[in-house]
Amino acid sequence: MHQHYSYEYKRHCVEMYKQGFWEETPEHFKDPQDFHKMIRRWKKIEDANGPEALKIKTKKKKWRASERYELVAQVLAGNSIKEVSC
Repeated sequence: MHQHYSYEYKRHCVEMYKQGFWEETPEHFKDPQDFHKMIRRWKKIEDANGPEALKIKTKKKKWRASERYELVAQVLAGNSIKEVSC
């Protein structure tokens, strides 16, 4: 089961982990170690990108056809996908 956790819950779990404690493992986890791995992953994301990176992205950008065409044209012109995506 794929579960979304709120930003506040993720921050709480990460803060507890930093203090040497674990949040109680949710019932849907069969193995608490899986939950602990997820919290460590959240901490790595936060350390690398700041706490805002733990927020759930709710809106996907809707690209107009002309925007998609421009991006494809840039890649065909020799720019890398990574360069074009920034």
